[in-house]
Amino acid sequence: MNTVIINFLLAALMLVIIILILVVAIDFFRRKNIKKSLSAQLNQFAVFNELHITARDFPGSRAIGLDPDSKALIFFTPDGKPEIVDLQNIVHCKIKKSFHMRNVQSIQLELQQKNTEKVHLLPFYQKTDGWEFGLSSAMKKAIRWHRMIADHITAGAENRPISRSK
Repeated sequence: MNTVIINFLLAALMLVIIILILVVAIDFFRRKNIKKSLSAQLNQFAVFNELHITARDFPGSRAIGLDPDSKALIFFTPDGKPEIVDLQNIVHCKIKKSFHMRNVQSIQLELQQKNTEKVHLLPFYQKTDGWEFGLSSAMKKAIRWHRMIADHITAGAENRPISRSK
């Protein structure tokens, strides 16, 4: 009797482990396909605009790329539209974290254009993305991109590292 119960529990445990492995594998391949598609779109848009992307990243289901020679940044807005930002027209870049009751709601780079009120927001994490585990990874990516962008902003630009807003 005890061996039957032990065998049943082992079989149930094996089934749970197999299901978990399948879920992780499916998510991995889904993310890989999204990244491949975004990379192709980023490359196509860069070639069309005669840009040469040397740095790229895929925060969440978005894409960002940098052409250091042209001082141009390509990113896909949350609705999937590509946008080019001329870094020579940016006066400051900062990381902006939004909170709700001590929980991070979003992490994004905020790029302010000179002589206008236009602000470009590059999202690296949004609570609506549905995966809380990517929070530390998103912050590391935002910091990395902040440094890269700050290096290409014209001299004298203000580059504040982190801003907290509620």
